Amino acid sequence: MEIGRLFFSTSGRVNVVWNGSADRFNIRWAIHSGGRVYELNQRSKGSGQRVDKLNVGPAARANKYTVSVQGCRTRFLRSSKCGEWAAGWIIPETGERYF
Repeated sequence: MEIGRLFFSTSGRVNVVWNGSADRFNIRWAIHSGGRVYELNQRSKGSGQRVDKLNVGPAARANKYTVSVQGCRTRFLRSSKCGEWAAGWIIPETGERYF
């Protein structure tokens, strides 16, 4: 499980694309602004989805955005085994990023 691409698109979104196979993926976004960190709700995607997007308004492009992705295997409905989180960050205004 790894982050493959993390970029800001002309449509005003931060996009993350990841590599790896799993039955489902957990995604967590956070916004770093004014010395504070704002965690957004965790979401899940099915096995066929390996991309997630976050809308970023023009005034918020100087903020730092972090994303974490985790793959999980599910053998039975009540149990799943999840791997390590892969993480990266980007600042849309400067294009600076790390993953």
